[in-house]
Amino acid sequence: MQRVTVEFRVHGDGPDAHLSTRAHDAHGDFAAVRDQDLREQWTPPCGTELDDRSRGASLPRSNRAASAQAPRILRAVSERAATRPVWRVRRLTSVDSTNRLVLDEARRGEPEGLVVVADQQTAGRGRHGRQWIAPPGSSLLVSVLLRPGLPAERAHVVTAAAGLAVAAAVERVAGFEPALKWPNDLVVTGDDDLKLAGLLADAEVAGGELRALVIGVGCNVRWPDPATSAFPEDLRGTATACNLVSGRAVDLDDLLQAFLDELAARYATLPAVPGEYRARLATIGRRVRVEKASATGDGDALEGLAVDVDDAGRLVVRDDHGTDHTFAVGDVIHLRNA
Repeated sequence: MQRVTVEFRVHGDGPDAHLSTRAHDAHGDFAAVRDQDLREQWTPPCGTELDDRSRGASLPRSNRAASAQAPRILRAVSERAATRPVWRVRRLTSVDSTNRLVLDEARRGEPEGLVVVADQQTAGRGRHGRQWIAPPGSSLLVSVLLRPGLPAERAHVVTAAAGLAVAAAVERVAGFEPALKWPNDLVVTGDDDLKLAGLLADAEVAGGELRALVIGVGCNVRWPDPATSAFPEDLRGTATACNLVSGRAVDLDDLLQAFLDELAARYATLPAVPGEYRARLATIGRRVRVEKASATGDGDALEGLAVDVDDAGRLVVRDDHGTDHTFAVGDVIHLRNA
């Protein structure tokens, strides 16, 4: 089983508000993609209930209004994005963090479409603060700048579009179909899920609107044989790479081009993204354990069946008594179904 930490927090809604989805480390982009502890921060719609809700219960009025409004908002954004971004690719040999660099450029007014790809990142961290630097050229490490003009609470839709784009690119170039794990991982499913890729996002928010969204992707592409000493010992049994699954070499440039093509297509059709995301999400239909941390370190835990992801991107888990619980924060563990 695998473990992901997901946290949603409300931030101020001023001109300098900052919404981020990132690893625990302050520079926690993806040097090596493993089963990272990811944090996702967002501003929920006014009046959104984060507590448990019984199956079949109606949504609060504000939630119904937000749900009804979401498709219209996404359609409007898709109409503006129908021409698709003009990608401007900047290649680097090494950088501390592609997300950090692109976010800095966004704050200086860089237009939508900037792409920064690096052979190596030097400030990536995984679980428990452990650091492992991917050898240069072994992983696709890329960040893109988008300016969707969406309400901040819809950022997860664009991030989902990027996750779907990575999955489609891997299928096109490497010849196998990875699954998505909530909220923003790609895994190769089996007796134990193996982490293939992860996404991190940073955003600039003003007046409740996404002024800039930076989405970073780290995808393991060319790794050594696990039977050799060159394979990182702490990743055995938890992570894999495109070449190891496909049994052949996978070209990084081909994968990058496919990702940008697939992302542009989904960015222009955002209303279709939530349905495609749910259909490809490996978490739905899996038995999971959700642990909610407390100040004392002893938190509540719930086991049940993951049945859906709601319009706010939150995981819906049905317990053994048939009650649905909506989680925006907690440690999510995939369990083996009985």
